[in-house]
Amino acid sequence: MRRAPLVIGAVVLIAACNAFAPGHGNEADREPLEQSILPPYPAQPHSGQIVRIDRATLDAENTVLTVEFVGGKGFLAGDGCSEDYEAWVGGTANQLEVAIVQVDRGQRFPFGASCTAEGYGHAYHLTLPERYDGAEVHDRSGGTLFVGAPIEAMILGSIPAGWTLANSHQESAGDPAIWVEVYAAGVVDEAPYEGPGRLALYQAFGTTTEWDDTRALKSQERGGHPKSVTMDRHAATVWVDDESGELLLAWTAGGRSYGLIGNTADMTPEKVVGFAESLTAGG
Repeated sequence: MRRAPLVIGAVVLIAACNAFAPGHGNEADREPLEQSILPPYPAQPHSGQIVRIDRATLDAENTVLTVEFVGGKGFLAGDGCSEDYEAWVGGTANQLEVAIVQVDRGQRFPFGASCTAEGYGHAYHLTLPERYDGAEVHDRSGGTLFVGAPIEAMILGSIPAGWTLANSHQESAGDPAIWVEVYAAGVVDEAPYEGPGRLALYQAFGTTTEWDDTRALKSQERGGHPKSVTMDRHAATVWVDDESGELLLAWTAGGRSYGLIGNTADMTPEKVVGFAESLTAGG
């Protein structure tokens, strides 16, 4: 399937001393940014630079893995500024692995020219050799990708009346991986995941300062103020942003960092603490 290139970012950088070789091939022959790939896959990925995957999803039948990443312009023979990628899937029914490898096709640049450095969004649909019913996929670049709710994920046992778990997804594929659960009164198919009518729980599978440091500082810079509360008989802080209504509670437990974000339009700081105290194993 061909798809118009998605250009990431508004700023175009020029890479000094690289080069642009005018394309000698037909543009219709350029590798599409969205591709469907069928097995069999080799025993190991192609040699080359492994590219970080930003997002992974499984189809309803758990047989097609879609991976998304940011890379170069689709490959075209004769275009020295294009990039070629090989996708690979391996592992077992209990542990799936995936890799996107940037492959050297011998493209060379005339001396003294340059290439623009836009990032293009790529999406590869990889048909699996067999159905995968797990939730975790290992990216050979070093990241963890969740294609379903992790078995170890926690959920809120108490939420506002009439609300349900309306959306869950992976926020970050980095280290640590971050899983997000959004509670609301209706369907939440896309951002914004925070704000009035939303209660967002972020959990990192490891520790991070994302919420108790970075996010709290941003709240303070916007005029937010700390409110001292007690959570599970320990002192805690809810950051209150009077302008946006944001309520931010951050804590660490069991080797994981958490951030719970509500809004004064729906609840008080004390209610946010109560929801946090209701955290329970999801399995």
